[in-house]
Amino acid sequence: PHVMAPLTHAGWVSSVSGPHGGYVISVDLHDISLLDLIEAVEGPLDDSRCLHLGPIHGHDDNCALHTPWRRAREALIAELRATRLSDISSLVG
Repeated sequence: PHVMAPLTHAGWVSSVSGPHGGYVISVDLHDISLLDLIEAVEGPLDDSRCLHLGPIHGHDDNCALHTPWRRAREALIAELRATRLSDISSLVG
């Protein structure tokens, strides 16, 4: 229920009641990215946070990991955005 509620709220699945009920996909899986799915369930990804474990630093005071972490997050988000649920649907059932 915790995962299905946001998907139902987004209009991506419909709930079917009854003894043979369950959930039915209401959208074309080509229209939804893996990033869309993650953000629907978890909320927007925070791509501005640094790995720095202390106080958050300003833009002029970057830690040593700031640039590589930013590039890695940008690559991850781009890949999640480019991956359609239709691309992985055969892997999950």
